[in-house]
Amino acid sequence: MSGNPSLGGRRRWIVTLLAAALAGMGASYAEAAPAVSAQASEQPGGMPCQLDHVSAQEIDTCLAEHVNLLMTRLDADLSTVPDAFYPAVAKTMLQEHDFIEQALKRGEQYVPEMKQALDAVHMPPVLHYIALIESGYDATSVAPGGQAGLWQFTAATAKKYGLDVDERQDPTKSTQAAASYLNDLAFEFGRDSMLLVLAAYNCGESRVRRELRTLENPSTDRSYWRLVEKELLPEETSTYVVRFFATAVAGEAGLPTQAALAEAIPEESQ
Repeated sequence: MSGNPSLGGRRRWIVTLLAAALAGMGASYAEAAPAVSAQASEQPGGMPCQLDHVSAQEIDTCLAEHVNLLMTRLDADLSTVPDAFYPAVAKTMLQEHDFIEQALKRGEQYVPEMKQALDAVHMPPVLHYIALIESGYDATSVAPGGQAGLWQFTAATAKKYGLDVDERQDPTKSTQAAASYLNDLAFEFGRDSMLLVLAAYNCGESRVRRELRTLENPSTDRSYWRLVEKELLPEETSTYVVRFFATAVAGEAGLPTQAALAEAIPEESQ
């Protein structure tokens, strides 16, 4: 599947940052998640913070809370999330601000059906944000490589899931096919390995399967983060997962203004 728009040198920045963090990982930011969540959730009525309503000084704490909440919804182990992942999400949110903002508005007509289709096959409904980073929720989108539709199916994948070439641009049929495909990926890589599912959607299940087999211990090494640490995935795929969290957090918790994000992120990191 495609991962538009082009990210240029940002892919290498994210891969290098995450790999370095994982290689020297000591105490994870996520180990302090209960305290962070408690602090960030002190909103009226006990509701989680909203990124588009907090001050620039509170964005990092609020964003971390929502990244952790999303990780939990994807059954990911918070203790394995590297500290570098959080600022990478914030930076991506800033750099792709306009794209995310426009896509969220465009997707309003499609998201309810997507959530229903994903839930029907026991997939986390939040996975509809894959379609945002694939196509910007544009059902007519066609990538230079030939992938098409909301979910950017290749012709081969479309055929496998019962679609003809033109039906890739049918919102209902393509969404049902995408839900089935994600369900198949989850069965292969494990319901507790949704990060691997995201990676496989981007670079293909064959690539993820092959790289997992290069690791030594199937009990401890079979994880997305271990593949990132060893730089076994394409740069685009490591960036893809960061982008998924940037768009999903923005969609679920509100998109801060560019000015607020710029103030929250150290200038040398922008």
